[in-house]
Amino acid sequence: EFYQGIRGQLVNKGAPTKEQKEQLDELARRLAGTPAALILAVDEIQPEDTGTDALAKLTELADKLFESGLPGECVKALERACEINKTSVRLKKRLALAKIVDANMVYVPGDRIVVEEGRAPEWVGGFYLDRVEVSRGRWKTFLTKLMARAAEDKGLKPADYKPKGWKGDDEPDALPVTGVTWDNAAAFPKAEDLRLPTEAEFRIASRGPGRRTFPWGDTPPSLYRAATANHFDSVVPVGSFPAGAAPSGALDLIGNCAEWCDGKGETRPVRGGSIKTPVDQLGVDQVVSLATDTRREDIGFRCAVEARLPR
Repeated sequence: EFYQGIRGQLVNKGAPTKEQKEQLDELARRLAGTPAALILAVDEIQPEDTGTDALAKLTELADKLFESGLPGECVKALERACEINKTSVRLKKRLALAKIVDANMVYVPGDRIVVEEGRAPEWVGGFYLDRVEVSRGRWKTFLTKLMARAAEDKGLKPADYKPKGWKGDDEPDALPVTGVTWDNAAAFPKAEDLRLPTEAEFRIASRGPGRRTFPWGDTPPSLYRAATANHFDSVVPVGSFPAGAAPSGALDLIGNCAEWCDGKGETRPVRGGSIKTPVDQLGVDQVVSLATDTRREDIGFRCAVEARLPR
């Protein structure tokens, strides 16, 4: 922002002096190789640049911005690209995903972690994760879309996606959706080119780069950091505990509702603990495995996606 501001002032005053140009060049060198340089590169593509070279450059920059954890800037680059090529289905699909990520998710940098017990740590690349659990309001929208699809797809049964204890439109939008099976949970993100987080991703997001005991640090959970069995008897609205945020900004990674993760086999991992989990049993390594058809009113989920746009 500083570089752009100074450059704008100098341009408005005419050609910069030799000293001013040297200062701008030095700032540009310092920004080179950083996400800021990517943002500047998008800005430097003029509105009148509508050729294939500009399109290719915007597409390349969009990829790099998304991989760098800047989905909002990626959206801007893709919107410019869509203005140049208004008929590209591929560009529109990428833009739609970037907008979803920008609206709902946080970026979690990659890290090395033990993915499989007994094996050496593996590198897990950066990814995006829902800032909060999927809410009942979002689930209502999902059910409405399923109903519309069911009119054409006779094999689709929206009733199978009704959560345990579901009260329809009377459900509070802000509460996390719970009482869904693993298959229910996995179907929700798939509709938006997302997926459930892997166990490794959930652990990386929860512990942060400092290998914390809890998302917020090493201080045990309190009334102000998480909804646990010690203080709550039912789930609370998503995002109710800003003091319990992980380094990425993700909330509710511990407590409120436990969360389905991706997996294989007859059972699937559930992480994070819930309002039924005592404080002394909570932690970033806490996990249970449950049958995929399990429906519990303290188990929900959130979405994830690789920090890489679809090709």
